[in-house]
Amino acid sequence: MGIVQKGSLLSCVRGRVGDLIVKHYKDKIVVTQAPNFGPDKPTKLQKLYRSEFSKAVAYAQAITRNREKKKAYAKKAKNGQRVYNYAIQEYYRNQKKK
Repeated sequence: MGIVQKGSLLSCVRGRVGDLIVKHYKDKIVVTQAPNFGPDKPTKLQKLYRSEFSKAVAYAQAITRNREKKKAYAKKAKNGQRVYNYAIQEYYRNQKKK
């Protein structure tokens, strides 16, 4: 990872450039290598976790799109937690009970 000074050529570049990723954070420009996921296939357990997370995301999105449910969840959420994140937590809690 490299940090670039403001005003350099990369200050007007964002995203992927060849095998490099240029990221902008507040007052820094960071250059990293692009991730290499390789030819490895996900394991059965990885597929299972990804599938469950996809269901949790769909559940959270359904709640955030419904105004009434979103208000109800906002009351349940603690310390300024986002409704979306709280809904994902609740999804997993409900799955453990089953």
